[in-house]
Amino acid sequence: MIPMNEIVEHCDKCGTEVSVKNDAVTMHSIAWDEPYSGLLSYRRCINCSPSRAQHIVHEGFEPIVDDRPEYDKRLFGDQEEDKKKIEMFERRWTSAWLMCQDEEIAEAYLAKLFVIKKCNWGDE
Repeated sequence: MIPMNEIVEHCDKCGTEVSVKNDAVTMHSIAWDEPYSGLLSYRRCINCSPSRAQHIVHEGFEPIVDDRPEYDKRLFGDQEEDKKKIEMFERRWTSAWLMCQDEEIAEAYLAKLFVIKKCNWGDE
């Protein structure tokens, strides 16, 4: 496995260098406990992925709003179920963002997901 800090890629929308600290795909993998799919997608910084970034709630992360009605968390609804969904998304995405601020932790977590995938799916 190539260490992630040795790969230099740029956001497909804004051109910013994408690293573990700001990679939306890495954060998605961590937030949803899914194997890393970075080899199958273009790099995108978290700031250019507002549907994801809007759920990061931390003093070290400038809030982002997704104005698209189908994704805007402010429009999810007022039902208790909607509030719980927003809270769960915020916990997952904020935790993933925090983990990614330490590349060693993020890489260790992704390696764990890779091993789990391999154990569940065999050597495919």
